[in-house]
Amino acid sequence: MESPTVLVTDFEFSDLALEKRIFEERGVSVETMQADGPAEIAATDIEPDALLVQYAEITEDVFDALPSLEAV
Repeated sequence: MESPTVLVTDFEFSDLALEKRIFEERGVSVETMQADGPAEIAATDIEPDALLVQYAEITEDVFDALPSLEAV
């Protein structure tokens, strides 16, 4: 079984070391992007189980494009 994946859609912090450490200690992999909008998130090749969002708009199109998504 693959480990769950969290996709950080956007962030303004200098790094995500703390967030990555917290998730990875619990067996969750972390991917990051700096999305300009929902279309970019929907087009990702990453198949996240959850999104960690700072400002990005998450639309119905994002949910439709990411069928593995379980939490935002």
